[in-house]
Amino acid sequence: MQEGDGHLTCQLKGIQEQELEKAQWILQTMSMGIEQIQAAYGQDYIFIDRRRWTPC
Repeated sequence: MQEGDGHLTCQLKGIQEQELEKAQWILQTMSMGIEQIQAAYGQDYIFIDRRRWTPC
């Protein structure tokens, strides 16, 4: 989901603990893709601001 300030937010609600590892792989793959876009187009096109993910 895109927030008003442009940040993308992902919430993993109701996921069983054994599924979290699969979800982590998906999120890491998405992150790698976004990093490649940044490398190709520059930081003016896309800015990566990492926030620490913590389980609830």
